[in-house]
Amino acid sequence: MSARAGQNRHPVLRRILRNSSWVLAARTAGALLGLVSLALMARALGPAGLGLVAAAQAYTRIAGRLLRLEPWQSVIKFGAAALES
Repeated sequence: MSARAGQNRHPVLRRILRNSSWVLAARTAGALLGLVSLALMARALGPAGLGLVAAAQAYTRIAGRLLRLEPWQSVIKFGAAALES
């Protein structure tokens, strides 16, 4: 069996692996950029200023999570009732 035949056997798997590698590379680059920005911010603001930024970010994330509307929950609730009847 040739190497070419092995490549054509699972084209979907090859595409999934290639796309997964792109996602992994992008997430790694984003994490590294986040660390660099955190280091620059910590150096520029100092401990007290960085603590204020962290508190503000935590507050906005909590408020966003509490106020976020998730339409799939209503679909499940009313969809289940519709399927029962």
